[in-house]
Amino acid sequence: RLLFLLLYLLFLLLSMTTTIITTLFSSKWSKSASSYSSSFLFKSMRRIGTKALVLLLVVLVMKITSATSSSREAMRRVGFEEDEFKRTTWERASFLSSSSSSLSRRSLKDVHLGFSHSGETKPVAQTKLSTGLTIEHIQKIAKDNTIIVTWANHHYLDFARNWINHVQNRLGLSNFIIGAMDEKMYESLKEEFSGGVHTWLMGSQGISKEAVKNDFGWGTKNFHQMGRDKIRLIRDFTRSGVNVLVSDIDVVWLRNPLPFFKRYPVADVLVSSDQLRSETMIESLKQKKFMVDGEGLEFHICHAASNIGIMWFLASRGNQELTTEWVDRIEKDDNLWDQSAFNDLKSLNGGCQTQVDGSGVQEAYGDENKKMRVKMGALPVSLFANGHTYYVQRLHERERKNAYAVHATFQYGGTPGKRNRMREANAWMGEEEEYFRGKFMSFTPRVERDFFRSSTESGGNNNNSSDSFEASSEGRNDYIDGDKRTVRGGFDIFVERGWPERDSKFPSIPTKEEKVLTENERLVNFQLAQINEALAIAKHLDRILIIPPILCGIDRVWFPHYGRFPGSHLQLPFICPQDHVINVEQWRNKGKFRERSFLAHPQMPKGAVSPDSSARVVVNGKRTNEAFKKSRTIPMEIIPTTRHNADDKTKISLRRCFEHHDAYDSGNDGKVEACDPSQNVAIQNANTVVSLENPAENLEALEQMLGGEANSKKFLHFDTMLGTTIESVAKPESSVIPDYWCCHMKGSVRYNPDGVKGELFTTKS
Repeated sequence: RLLFLLLYLLFLLLSMTTTIITTLFSSKWSKSASSYSSSFLFKSMRRIGTKALVLLLVVLVMKITSATSSSREAMRRVGFEEDEFKRTTWERASFLSSSSSSLSRRSLKDVHLGFSHSGETKPVAQTKLSTGLTIEHIQKIAKDNTIIVTWANHHYLDFARNWINHVQNRLGLSNFIIGAMDEKMYESLKEEFSGGVHTWLMGSQGISKEAVKNDFGWGTKNFHQMGRDKIRLIRDFTRSGVNVLVSDIDVVWLRNPLPFFKRYPVADVLVSSDQLRSETMIESLKQKKFMVDGEGLEFHICHAASNIGIMWFLASRGNQELTTEWVDRIEKDDNLWDQSAFNDLKSLNGGCQTQVDGSGVQEAYGDENKKMRVKMGALPVSLFANGHTYYVQRLHERERKNAYAVHATFQYGGTPGKRNRMREANAWMGEEEEYFRGKFMSFTPRVERDFFRSSTESGGNNNNSSDSFEASSEGRNDYIDGDKRTVRGGFDIFVERGWPERDSKFPSIPTKEEKVLTENERLVNFQLAQINEALAIAKHLDRILIIPPILCGIDRVWFPHYGRFPGSHLQLPFICPQDHVINVEQWRNKGKFRERSFLAHPQMPKGAVSPDSSARVVVNGKRTNEAFKKSRTIPMEIIPTTRHNADDKTKISLRRCFEHHDAYDSGNDGKVEACDPSQNVAIQNANTVVSLENPAENLEALEQMLGGEANSKKFLHFDTMLGTTIESVAKPESSVIPDYWCCHMKGSVRYNPDGVKGELFTTKS
């Protein structure tokens, strides 16, 4: 159009010049001719000017029409209908801050779009994005050209509360925004967090208005529709011109991750992983030079499936192409899982065969000519942990690392299972005050001593003569209720299947009769039977039971295996998550309980746990209880005798409390663990101590034997359940719902504590 205009103006200029010259020469310079020439020249110039003005108006109209058409076409490409294009987003996007000021919007020409190896990001024509936000609103929230985004429906309100409390209150970050998938969630966020939380009504393009409020359930149709909303959200943010950290709502942020990401300025994408072992130093000669403070990326992006729960995107053209194609793929195939689609794109056209240099960043996402379009890295699984490396293996503790984040994956029991995992690790800050009200009960659990028959306790003997935590004059920190904290040997049938033994050493467990499986059942059932007795007593005393730590011999996986998750570095035996043995999802409305680490809950009211608020119960009836004599407390550490080098890497830690750094101050001296009632100093130094000389005949008699003072205390701790009553008081309505152990080659096995409860009450005078 511009070229046409220039040619036309040139033609008019030539015409005018020719007319003037012809007129002047034909007049023979006469006066009359001169007068005529002036008149003719004026008229000619007026006609030419009129034509030029008309032409300019026509071109201007064409330009406006074309721009409007292009803008609407761009809106159509990101999923907007015509009425959505006309509607403003500003009414839906709300910055909930009393101190917020009115900032003028910047045009797209003013947006700094950032760079990566892929080149400068190209701005799109629209400022409104398909998920309801505007680019200007994103830029207002961003700091250092970076924003953090998550989203949730009302079912996950307490998860949003936990996420906000960590990101905002613990880490001090404010450049984040939460997408509300339903109106109830949007209103709840505004009401509860008025004064500093950015949110907007994100909605859903594929889930009904009623269903979007509820639990989607992993793998359901609505779960996959939610995944599509998520990927459209990611695509929109990569078009905003700012770098973005995308986080699922069930991620706990323990440290500020942004400085870590900035160590890799050429990486378009950094993504978390389902990898179950650390490979940050698998080729130390290559990788060591890229480590910073002992931290680095995993060796290869394709050694395990990427998990899209934690993703870092630079504002790059390559990321725009990647996320656009990602959305296109999942919208064309309803059966395609969003995470699988990302892994397919990562490896597309040779993306997994690119060169590695040890930095952890490599090219990926090839085009048809096998030209790679982004650079990508896998976040370290000890620092940006999944549910197995953190909650089960506790890899960050073994490697002495300070984890940045943990994602609630590899767990059981649905949403309640996720919540309970975070509570057990003292990584949950989503409670209301009601959670800490009432009175609580705890007890010290025991395991059968014959699991230690090949062991000797470090520096001590195997007798059970001591009756309390204070039994040893050698120093209480060396003992747990009189038993040595560290044992040498024992549990060999489990130890030999744990790391560092190779995965290939054992085949998958063939049947339920295999000894390693029956021994694990015996180990766990003995503990669950004690828990059921305690639940019945707690219910009668109108108390809430703090579930004790549970020792498991083998891992739980959803397919046949040999004892631990293949590929993992899990040492056996281990303190297992509650959802490994108890059906948390089915039992949550039936039983009243608190997680094993409740005493160290980060939201526990200050001073609530104290010697004045506690009572300790010494059960002397254990002296005649055969089960007590044949058992001991769970040690804190096992030194395997089947391995030659008893160094820190081969020692098996059975610590109850999770180690936290930066976001938490555990105050743990390495010996006494405050989260465990059996070791908590305030509980064990309780000002009220009650001795039960004989087992109680029934629950009413037990309540009377405890006395009014002990019953009035907020925390009541029994040194054992064995010998507390003369017979079982466990009742089905208060007992746990045991879950399945999975899996041997022919199926699963449900734990059955009822089958052993009779053994708990055998007495000998």
